[in-house]
Amino acid sequence: MSTSPSNESKRPALLQRRAPLALAAAFVTLPLPVVAQYDAPPEPAAYALEGVTVVATDGSVRDGVTVVVRQGLIEALAAGAEVPRDARRLEGDGLYLYPGFVDGHGDATVEWPEPRDVEDPDDVTSWNPPRSRQGFRPHRRVAEFLDVDAGELEEARSAGVVASHILPAGGMAPGRSALLVLRDAGTPWEVVERASTGLVLSFQAAGGVYPSQLFGVIAFLRQA
Repeated sequence: MSTSPSNESKRPALLQRRAPLALAAAFVTLPLPVVAQYDAPPEPAAYALEGVTVVATDGSVRDGVTVVVRQGLIEALAAGAEVPRDARRLEGDGLYLYPGFVDGHGDATVEWPEPRDVEDPDDVTSWNPPRSRQGFRPHRRVAEFLDVDAGELEEARSAGVVASHILPAGGMAPGRSALLVLRDAGTPWEVVERASTGLVLSFQAAGGVYPSQLFGVIAFLRQA
C-alpha cells in the first residue's frame, strides 16, 4: 500500500529551488558603485588663438592672424580663418609667432679675439697656466663676436629655420651662448634676440697643463 508524500517532505526541495532565485534578485537590486570618468575637465580638441602677429622667415609681418592648433600641429594660419566649433578660443593679441624650426644647437661664424694672457709655452707653469690655456673663459659672449653672413641667413631660412641657439666651443668653459632670430638684418646685433642664454660648461680637459684629466676638470669647476 503506497502513501502520498506529506507537505513536510516537499518543503526542503522548494526551498532549494527558490534560494538561487532569491540570491539573484538580491544581487540585481544592490546599488552599484559609481566611478567618475574624469578627475578633471577634459582638454579641448583644439585651440584657436585670435589676433596673433606672425613674423615670416622672409621678415614680413602679418597682424590679426588666427592660428588653430590641434594635437600640437598648426591646422590653420590665416587672417579671418574659421574657428572650429570644438576649439577653445584664446586671446592672441600681443603674441608673436615665428612659424618654423628652432635649431637648438645651431652653427654660426664666431671670430674670437686673441687672448690677452697668451704666454710663451716655455714660460707656462703646468700647474698654474693662464685661464685661456685651461679653456676657462666664462666672460666671453658669442653675441659680441658674431660674423653674420646674409647668405647663410637666407640659406637657413629657406630650410625653414627661424631661430638658432649658438653655443661656444673649446675648453671646459668656452663662454656664453646666444639666441638668434634669423631675420633679414644689416648688422649682427639685429639678429640677436638674447645676448646671453647661459654659461656653457663641458668636461674638456686642457692639453699638457692643469687640468689635463677629467678628475682635475671636475675639481676645477667645483672650485670655480
